[in-house]
Amino acid sequence: MYSTEQYMAPTGPYDTVQTVDGASWYRQYAQPKVEKTPYTDEGDKIRYEERIVSQMPPVPKRKDKI
Repeated sequence: MYSTEQYMAPTGPYDTVQTVDGASWYRQYAQPKVEKTPYTDEGDKIRYEERIVSQMPPVPKRKDKI
């Protein structure tokens, strides 16, 4: 989670939540991504082993560093 006072709005899907003390935060979840690993099969053809992994989106920019 990233403070709305310190960070720009993130890219990708996010929610804005408020805490009991009134502070606002951006909440992001990991997104599914297909990771491909190349390998050579029995016929010397290049194939890809695919698996789905969770990846966090990039960290949003800080407002004080723009």
